[in-house]
Formats: sequence, structure tokens, C-alpha cells
Amino acid sequence: MCECDQEYGPCEQHSTALVIRDGGARNPDEYIMCLIDDLIGVGAEVSAAGWVEHKQLTDSLVPDEWRGLRFTDEDDYEAAVWLSERLESTLGENICVFQDDGFVIVQLHNDCPLLEG
Repeated sequence: MCECDQEYGPCEQHSTALVIRDGGARNPDEYIMCLIDDLIGVGAEVSAAGWVEHKQLTDSLVPDEWRGLRFTDEDDYEAAVWLSERLESTLGENICVFQDDGFVIVQLHNDCPLLEG
């Protein structure tokens, strides 16, 4: 029985997981940069300006003894979220990101019911 769902994602029969990340072990700054790097890794299109922004965000991460890596400027988190949304929009209809205390990037099979809507 198929369990594909718009909110929770496709079932294993109708998709292939490309990336699975647990979010509980990361702070928000590390989480969003991990998502950005994984989006790039699965083929998101990055413009020249996007690469500059990615470098600036990466350079802005500093180690924090208690929180892991964090951005030096609070506005960098919002910039990273914006970049991740732009990258996600370039993936095409067969690759989707589902987030819930972590994220999963999946490639939907051509027969996946989620492609019908």
C-alpha cells in the first residue's frame, strides 16, 4: 500500500532518498548550511552571485564552544534561508526536500502519485 503524502513525502516504493540528515544534532546555522551544501551536491543550479553568497556565508561561520558553528552576523541566517530556497527552486519537479527535525532530499520516481498534483 502506497503511503505517499504531500506533507510527509513519498513512500520508498515511489522515491529514492538522495540525502537523509538528522536535524537534532545541529544548531540552526549549521543545519541551514548543511542543507545548502546538500542541495548543491544533488544538482541545484548556483548562479555566480549564489557562489559569492555561499562563500560569504561559509566564511561567516565561526566555532562556538557551546553551539558548534554559528554565523557571526544574525542576518546571515536569513540570507542562508533565502539562498536555500532559491537553490531548492532550481532542482526540478522530480527532486524534493522534506523537512521535519532534519531533512530528506528525494528523487521521485516517474510513477509517484505526488507528481500528479
